[in-house]
Amino acid sequence: MADVRTWEVVLRWGIILGAVAVTVLLVSPVIIANVGTTIVEGASAASTTVTVLVSMLPTVLLPFSAALVGAALVMRHAEALASAASGVAAREPGD
Repeated sequence: MADVRTWEVVLRWGIILGAVAVTVLLVSPVIIANVGTTIVEGASAASTTVTVLVSMLPTVLLPFSAALVGAALVMRHAEALASAASGVAAREPGD
């Protein structure tokens, strides 16, 4: 694990957060129908909280995931430029 570069970790977390966001987005109708509520008036606090969290998670995670993936690509490009400037061959993913 000592050979893992920072951009690889950032890319991995971006992909994980994106997968979680898409999964929550796909199963949110089922979660809201079984646990959440569509009527705010007279609903319990737990069902309202579940509804708000399930509705909010994809909205927050998808842009954050895209930002992490974009940052990882920029970090990889900057690392390749820095290694090319110093004359060291850049390590390709999978090497």
